[in-house]
Amino acid sequence: MRLRAGPSQHCDQHQTRGHTFAVDSNQTHSESAEHASQPIEIPLPADVRAPGEARGFVRERLPELGEDVLDDVTLIVSELVSNAVQHGQPDIVLRMIVEPLSIDVSVLDHGTTVPSRDVQVPMETATSGRGLSIVDRLASDWGVLPLEPGRGKHVWARLKVGD
Repeated sequence: MRLRAGPSQHCDQHQTRGHTFAVDSNQTHSESAEHASQPIEIPLPADVRAPGEARGFVRERLPELGEDVLDDVTLIVSELVSNAVQHGQPDIVLRMIVEPLSIDVSVLDHGTTVPSRDVQVPMETATSGRGLSIVDRLASDWGVLPLEPGRGKHVWARLKVGD
């Protein structure tokens, strides 16, 4: 399994696309965070209200993105938060950083179940299981960064925008 770069407060080195790079523990998985905006984040309830609150937060805080990009970010956030509620453990925190050419989304939860990067398309008749396949199609990259053993994980996605 290949490590994917991700937001971290515990790791100083990451590997993405075969290249290892150091990341300041206060930055996201951006290889060049010098133009990054300040992170915006919100704690979310660990129940069915969380995806709606997250969608509202995205639309309220990032209206300048334009409707198409805003729709994609909102959908990615909704799917990642829904997964954290369904498969993770409290506390759940949504964090976003808007950079000139990308938007980084990270959802922290304290569950130990780590989603597989091997995304399977569910059967047509399935009533669930499409979340990560949607994220996989919309995001330019996504991954999971486990915290210390037994402490949870960040599931993150990057959406490239602009050029």
